Amino acid sequence: MRTALELLLNGVLLGGLYALMACGLNLIFGVMRVINFAHGEFLAFGALLAVSLVIGAGVPFLLALVLVAAALGIFGAILQATLIERVVNGPPIMSLLLTYSASTVFVNAGLLIWGGGYQGMPGVFSGFIGVAGFSLSQARVAAFLIALVLTLLVYLFLSRTMVGKAVRAVSEQPEIATVSGIPAAQIRCLTFALARSPARSPSASWRSPGATCSARRSRPRCCTC
Repeated sequence: MRTALELLLNGVLLGGLYALMACGLNLIFGVMRVINFAHGEFLAFGALLAVSLVIGAGVPFLLALVLVAAALGIFGAILQATLIERVVNGPPIMSLLLTYSASTVFVNAGLLIWGGGYQGMPGVFSGFIGVAGFSLSQARVAAFLIALVLTLLVYLFLSRTMVGKAVRAVSEQPEIATVSGIPAAQIRCLTFALARSPARSPSASWRSPGATCSARRSRPRCCTC
């Protein structure tokens, strides 16, 4: 029973990380009605970039998180403005094909840059901590807390700020929002950038010693041709 409870607690901690990743996916679908097949590839690309900055360039871990999150946000905004915006109002199959094609490009770009092998990054949070007699991974606890804080910040942004309320307006009534003077295209661009950047921080912090990532493994097997 003790082992089962310990596994359950570790599962809840890991679930917090997955919830933040899903939050970005939900933001994109809620505002643009686009199912982003390249979501996982974005995260894998960010993890590999973080490895290159920390291991290859000697950038401090926390600074690497900020740089990768900013880079993914900017790249996501460019991708949305140049490609995805063109198919937002089209048939759903268009956005599905476009994002799946983008995922293929990301995978192959990752293979060209980093190869198909696994890239490892030493964990900043290593070891275990005892909580109420249970042994929990420090990396998972740190990732869960970061995910919790970022999720709260996203909620406050959407509910308390004028820009966040504009995002909700475009999500619920895009036509009325446009007539009211809200720049829907810019809001969609901002949303895509926001959905890209925050999940990188906790997902990159969940790195125990020996943990690895690979461009080849970023795509589910069922989608591999």
